[in-house]
Amino acid sequence: MKKLILLTIASILLGIFCSAAPVITALLKIPATVWELNANWNLLRQPQAGDTVIIPAGTTVIVTTNDDFGNGNLFIKIYGTLKFIGGKLSMGSGSTIIVYSGGLITGTDINSDQIRIGSSKVYKGAPDVTGPQFANVTTGAGFNLFSSSLPVQFLGFSLSHQSTAVLVQWSTTAEVNAAGYEVERSNNGSSWSSIGSVTATGSSNNSTNQYSYTDRSASGTVLYYRIRQIDLDGHFSYTPIKTINQDAGKTDVKIYATSGRVMLQFPRQVKGTVSVRIIASNGLVMNQQVLNNALGQVIVNTNLKGAYVVSVSNNQDIQTATQIIL
Repeated sequence: MKKLILLTIASILLGIFCSAAPVITALLKIPATVWELNANWNLLRQPQAGDTVIIPAGTTVIVTTNDDFGNGNLFIKIYGTLKFIGGKLSMGSGSTIIVYSGGLITGTDINSDQIRIGSSKVYKGAPDVTGPQFANVTTGAGFNLFSSSLPVQFLGFSLSHQSTAVLVQWSTTAEVNAAGYEVERSNNGSSWSSIGSVTATGSSNNSTNQYSYTDRSASGTVLYYRIRQIDLDGHFSYTPIKTINQDAGKTDVKIYATSGRVMLQFPRQVKGTVSVRIIASNGLVMNQQVLNNALGQVIVNTNLKGAYVVSVSNNQDIQTATQIIL
């Protein structure tokens, strides 16, 4: 009950921030990018009040001065590293900072390095903040209250051939403040158009939500897809880009594990039955399922932990086995 209350509060707090904001993304530079230099951002200017600021994975942004936005709000998404070396960020009370899995906030001086949201000092140079976590004006110092409450956590995103159409599937867990999803397609990987939308479940606590969209107007040999996730407050983020080759004829099954689940991806429909077995190191079959006319993304939930082998077979052209860690 306590966790449910925290998730509800988090949803309300995330909804405070207004969203018709420009998105400004830090550019990847070696060894690091400095916040205060215009050329280090894709909009060729520093972040300003009202922006959604994105620090991509693999990118380190260093704050070295006192950047004070007054009552102006920022929405900061950290997939890479935000590093403070004698610098400060001060922003309005409607601001939010999200540190995603793999993201990091780090500093060198507990007296100088800090982040303020309104009158709250939410970071003071130490300890390091690792994702997934978020902070706003009420979460307190140290990012210690809502460590698991991110708007949406994606489990999987896959593409499959369905006759002349393309089946787009994705799954999520722990949705908070989620409004919906837009499916976007490109023929070249750079120019995108929205081809459909799906309403989100809204809020869920560690349950698996599965979504799909069938692109019946797909044309071209190689197509690119991505999902645009939109929060109730209008903020949005993208999944990684996936590609599909319409001329590919192989039925290679992809197998991977995440969060106590085995994820299977069938690029084309397999006629008949497919046997899926999870096998322990001693050869004992711990879980077995039979799938009929398998297509696209299939999720096998399991409470197993440790190293296992997943075997997928239809006793004909599909015979594959992959070791996974649950």
